[in-house]
Amino acid sequence: NAIAQRNLGTAYVMGSYGVAKDESKAFGWFKKGAEAGDAQSQYGMGRMLLYGIGCERDLRAATSWLDKAIAQGNPDAAELRRLTGI
Repeated sequence: NAIAQRNLGTAYVMGSYGVAKDESKAFGWFKKGAEAGDAQSQYGMGRMLLYGIGCERDLRAATSWLDKAIAQGNPDAAELRRLTGI
């Protein structure tokens, strides 16, 4: 389930809920949630790709994921696009 995948991504990126911090594992879990259509996971993917958290920095991919989240009405993604100008 996409929400569970997002929650695992969040746990790994923060090192919470009994798991050690591992940004590359976080990226993998956010990707699964994003591919399943979860807007918050899509925002997470965009943010991680924008800043190179757990992955290589990729502005094109970041923009694509943020746009998918925005299309679903995610305000965090819209704000990140506005603040960064990408």
